[in-house]
Amino acid sequence: MRTGTRSKFLIGVGFAALFAAFALAGCGPPGGSSSDAAGDENLTDAACGTSVTAKLNDRMVVSLGSTYWQYQPADRPSLVQQLGATQYSTRQNCPSFPGSGCGTATASFEFNGVGQVVIMASRQSCGEALACGDGEGKDRCTITVDVNP
Repeated sequence: MRTGTRSKFLIGVGFAALFAAFALAGCGPPGGSSSDAAGDENLTDAACGTSVTAKLNDRMVVSLGSTYWQYQPADRPSLVQQLGATQYSTRQNCPSFPGSGCGTATASFEFNGVGQVVIMASRQSCGEALACGDGEGKDRCTITVDVNP
């Protein structure tokens, strides 16, 4: 490889690495769960694969760290209702170009019955035209909710 070609190659690799860093860094919300002033339970990516409890008529807000997430209809719609459409938003530190997936997909749910229900979201991509691979996150998020009176 000639010196000029090699330099252009290394610059290209550097830009690709920089793109990947911007696309992945800071794009998700911090992990865990919390309650807001209205008493709603707020869950993030950290709740994926877990079981949580709620009470009848409680509201839960799930915010997943990528705009590629799409929430699926509840497995028991008589127990839970999604309140409105999924809200997609970008974060302040997201790159300005489209297709990065940087941001959040947030949905609110209200529990109208007692029992166990699964909230599920899925995504086909973990970045622009990239399938989710090892260490890049999951392509499915399930949260099992036990609703008590």
